[in-house]
Amino acid sequence: MHDRAADHWRPLLAIADLAGGAWPERSRVAARELSEGAEDDAYGPMLLHDIREMFTGEAPSPKCFETPDNGVQIAAENMRAHLVDLEDRPWGECNHGKAITKNWIAKRLSDYHITSRGVNPPGGTRGVRGYLLRDFGDAFDRYLDPHTDS
Repeated sequence: MHDRAADHWRPLLAIADLAGGAWPERSRVAARELSEGAEDDAYGPMLLHDIREMFTGEAPSPKCFETPDNGVQIAAENMRAHLVDLEDRPWGECNHGKAITKNWIAKRLSDYHITSRGVNPPGGTRGVRGYLLRDFGDAFDRYLDPHTDS
């Protein structure tokens, strides 16, 4: 269980311990089941926000590149590295206490119907998996407030 969920459950589990009997075990099972995935769900809009900033913010990632046919894009590994490097963000430890991976990002983005595709970074290997800015438009419009930073 993540820190925030554990903080919420701690007093309830203490009460269950005081009640005794089957309550301590039942409450812990319930806490695990009810908390499973809750933290991951909270990461979606934050992830979209950070990706939007990475592509279009005041200081877009220098790893983004543009091609005439596909527009602005970034390799998946460069996206992952950029997110992990952000200060005051959870990306360095939110994957069960470890940094996020390309697969972790892909799984979260699939909830928004965004998938990686082949990109061709300048001077890089052809066919690297990555993301195109244009594929995020619908998710940015639906899930992010265009007038705020979060």
